[in-house]
Amino acid sequence: MSFEWGDYMQIAARMCALADTESDIEEAACRAAISRSYYALYNKCLAHHKSKWGDPLTYEGESNHTALEKAYRDKAYSFSDAARREAALAVADALDQYRRLRNEADYEDVLRGVKPKAARAVAKIAGRINDLSSI
Repeated sequence: MSFEWGDYMQIAARMCALADTESDIEEAACRAAISRSYYALYNKCLAHHKSKWGDPLTYEGESNHTALEKAYRDKAYSFSDAARREAALAVADALDQYRRLRNEADYEDVLRGVKPKAARAVAKIAGRINDLSSI
């Protein structure tokens, strides 16, 4: 049985809830929520891309994360249906935006406003994961 990447969203939501009750680990919980929610998005998108189009990500010199974002952006512009195009562009934008935020959460010593950033990331990413069904 393969791992369900969407389960990371449950962990992220629990980390946000933990941040509300455990002030001594609030920042760590929020940073973990950002990181896990991004990886839920990334891996759900990767699985969706493979199942939908089967083609490998071929963007020379790009990281896998950037290649996946570019693949969704490129696919978006091939759709004639406006709703499908907008959903794919929203997913591509989220992959880019939340990868950058995940990098900050995982590597920066100072991350201001981490609690609202975590709550917003979890909510927005959940929406983008839901968008995959319409792409």
